[in-house]
Amino acid sequence: YTDYGGYEGMEGGYDNSGVVVQDGNKDLESLVLESLTNLSGSGRGTLWQCNHCGKEDKDKSMLKRHVESHFHFKHSCPYCGKEYKSRPSLQCHISTKHKE
Repeated sequence: YTDYGGYEGMEGGYDNSGVVVQDGNKDLESLVLESLTNLSGSGRGTLWQCNHCGKEDKDKSMLKRHVESHFHFKHSCPYCGKEYKSRPSLQCHISTKHKE
């Protein structure tokens, strides 16, 4: 799982509807992992399920990105303030719009 944190101005963590956490990546990662169920023991191969809506996916990283959207975290760009629902979307924005 890629850590998309460490941006300038993000030392206090991510904005979770007005609640700032000290280690945004750690807290968000914990929430996401607690929201996944491994269904591999059900004889269906490696399969993961979102505990919030029941969505299933073989790709754990894609389902983790999906689960993150249930928490309504806002990931703001430290350069322009644009907000994104997921860390990968913010990272993509930064790498394409704010090249050095």
